[in-house]
Amino acid sequence: MRAGIGGIGIVLAAVLAPAGLAHGDDGLWALLERGGQVVLMRHAITTPGVGDPAGMRLDDCASQRNLAHATEMADNPAFRLKLVLVLGAVLNAAAFHRWPFRGVARWDVDARPPRWARVAAVVSLVCWTGAIVCGRLLAYL
Repeated sequence: MRAGIGGIGIVLAAVLAPAGLAHGDDGLWALLERGGQVVLMRHAITTPGVGDPAGMRLDDCASQRNLAHATEMADNPAFRLKLVLVLGAVLNAAAFHRWPFRGVARWDVDARPPRWARVAAVVSLVCWTGAIVCGRLLAYL
């Protein structure tokens, strides 16, 4: 696991650093390889103030765009339904792997899948599709 996290840090450093720095700074690579470092990656233009809400500060969650409306989301019916649907999808997957999937080696591959496996598939599709639709509705409700 640690090696994987270190690898991610190196990839992030290579993507974020200027070309000369990413290829030539042995100290940066050594620091990342030792682990215990955090690389902050922005997904937007890094010019201060561009794309950020007015007054945005990294140390103040209320000033950040994605966290500023948390209390509004809690009251949004689409958000609540989305959480229920995601929970349903996760519980469905857990139940499927706990019971029907245990006997998958005995399934007849030439026959139609067992009824409970088909039901689990439909429940999964309904839950995940519903969660996506609810996510899209968040801006409108």
